[in-house]
Amino acid sequence: MVHPHQVAVVLCIVLLVMVPGSAGIDDTPSSNLFHVSAYSLLADGQYDGVVTVGDLKNNGTFGIGGYEHMDGELLMLDGTVWQITNDGKVSEPSDDTKVCFANIIDFSPTITHQVNETLDKAEVYTVITDLFPDDDTMYAVKVTGDFADMQARSVPSQNPPYPPLSEVIQNQSIFDLGPVTGTLTGFWFPDWMAGVNVAGFHQHFISADNTSGGHALNYTIENVTISIQPVTGFTYIHP
Repeated sequence: MVHPHQVAVVLCIVLLVMVPGSAGIDDTPSSNLFHVSAYSLLADGQYDGVVTVGDLKNNGTFGIGGYEHMDGELLMLDGTVWQITNDGKVSEPSDDTKVCFANIIDFSPTITHQVNETLDKAEVYTVITDLFPDDDTMYAVKVTGDFADMQARSVPSQNPPYPPLSEVIQNQSIFDLGPVTGTLTGFWFPDWMAGVNVAGFHQHFISADNTSGGHALNYTIENVTISIQPVTGFTYIHP
C-alpha cells in the first residue's frame, strides 16, 4: 500500500536508504520496513496521528509504535495490533485508531537461535548482535519464550500543546510482570539511523495470554527463541 504522504518524501527516502552500507530500496514485502514519522519528531512532542491501525495491517504483520496523543504502547504480532495503556490494560484498537509513530514489517525471519539459559537484557543484546551478518543493516527481532522477570512501561495520554517525550516519560507507569511467558517485538537500528529512529534496540512486550505488556525496560530470559529478519527496504511516512 502506498500512503499519500509518501509521494512528498520519496527523494529524501532514496537518499536515506542509499547511504554506504545499506542495501538500497527493495520493495519485497518480506523485507520492507513501513516507517511512520521519526523518533526525533516524537522526542520533540509530535503525537498527532499520521496513519491508522488499518494502514499498519495493510503493510505488515509485526512491529511496534505509539498511538495518537501517546495513548499507550503499540505492539503488532502475527498481524494483530495491541494497545497497552497507562493503566496496564491490553486491548485491540479499531482499524480507524490513529497512530503517531510505528515500525512495521511483514515478518519472515532468516535467522533463528535457541537460548536455554538465564541471561539479563545486556547479555541478550550481545547474543542477538553476535547473530547479525553485519552492523550496517536494520533488523527486526522477535524473542519468544519464558522470562524470569519483565519490567515494562506505558505512558499517559497527552493533550496539545504536547510536552516533549522526556517529560511524558517522567509520568510513566511501570509494570513488573515476571515471571511470565510472552514475546518481545522490536527492531535494532544502526548508528546511521539515529534521529530517524533510536540507534540500537527498541522492544515492546506482550504476555502469551495477551493481558499484560508495554515498552520493555528490563528483563531476564530463561528459555527463549530469537528470530531475526534483516530489513532491506524502507518506506517512510512523514507527518
